[in-house]
Amino acid sequence: MRKYQIYILIVFLFILVLFLNHNSHQEYSTSYQASSFSIKETFTKEEKVKQYDFLVSNKNEKYYFRISNDHYQKKRLIYKIKKYTEDHISCILPFYLNDFKQELYCLYDNEQVSNDYLRNNENFQAILSKVNKYYTFDKEEEIIPLEYEKLLVYTKNILENDTYYIWNYKGIYILNQDGVQYQKFLDYDLYDNVMAIATKRYYVLFDNTSVSGIKNIYYYDLLKDKVETFSIKEKISKNSYINGVENELIYITDKRNKKQYSIDIAKKKIVEVGNEVNGFVLYENHKKKILKTSDFLMENQYFENVKKIYSNITQSSDCVFMDSVYYFVEGNHFYKQREGYPKVLLFDMDDVVEWNVVGEDILLLKDDSLYLYHDEVGLNKILDYLELKYNYQNIYQLGR
Repeated sequence: MRKYQIYILIVFLFILVLFLNHNSHQEYSTSYQASSFSIKETFTKEEKVKQYDFLVSNKNEKYYFRISNDHYQKKRLIYKIKKYTEDHISCILPFYLNDFKQELYCLYDNEQVSNDYLRNNENFQAILSKVNKYYTFDKEEEIIPLEYEKLLVYTKNILENDTYYIWNYKGIYILNQDGVQYQKFLDYDLYDNVMAIATKRYYVLFDNTSVSGIKNIYYYDLLKDKVETFSIKEKISKNSYINGVENELIYITDKRNKKQYSIDIAKKKIVEVGNEVNGFVLYENHKKKILKTSDFLMENQYFENVKKIYSNITQSSDCVFMDSVYYFVEGNHFYKQREGYPKVLLFDMDDVVEWNVVGEDILLLKDDSLYLYHDEVGLNKILDYLELKYNYQNIYQLGR
């Protein structure tokens, strides 16, 4: 009898743990107070990533920030906030009930700005000297680039697990924290209409040099550190373009034959996923949509970095909406904003040739230099490559 009761108790406890674990991951929004600040805390799950959004306010001041964390945490995570003020700058330092990394969030003339924007401001440096026990933000320092053929690579500025690929007409330069290497793809030069894309594991090139269409697909495998190729049975017309990547599958549209394919590089498998009968696949913020032929083929359809006007946020047509966050440019100011929250001025940069959002970061090309903005480290130069001043379309890729 006793063994039976113990068994029942174990089953009950197991069910209880499952119930609590399930409910602990439910999305929520709650409001509370800490250190005279009002806090709105919202928890959401987007593509299996757990996001915590915080709006901290005090009188006329509002601070917004987001924290990504893969582990469940208790609600009402902030238990204390310290505030620091120097002239036009006001900053807060939240303290958490868990192991969230502490960050400093600042206003300049009551507008929220990134720490990188304030990096060389004397008043900001004075605040940093007061909080260095909890938080540090390094000043800019001169970094000596690594020279490799025609490249100058700032390897210390490359984030961990990031890999950059630069097409040099026959192959690719591969750049990461460890240095630079080169992998050859072709025996001839491919200058124009480069059809290439990077996933987390692969750099992929579609050989569209033949007038009869695309037959061969070349790819560099980051894990195996080698270049491979495979041929497809039915050629894809030369009049094709890459829609984007979703779940490590590459989507490509053949405009001439009105077909769309998904390509699984790991399996060397290509599948027709769109046509005039079944419609075409479009992913917007990782959500799948099926469009009819007339709508889909009206213009090129891309899964990410579609720039247009979102009048609820900005009148700038240079705006990208990704993972519930808007990234946009007004003049030479780069911002990000989640709807319903204050916008954040990230950095200033003139004469940007093109920019794209990768994850939660911004990749920019100016003159012949490539930069990456990342919230924790700011805006950093990644490389100088003179060729980018004359030819940059699909020449560089960031795999992550």
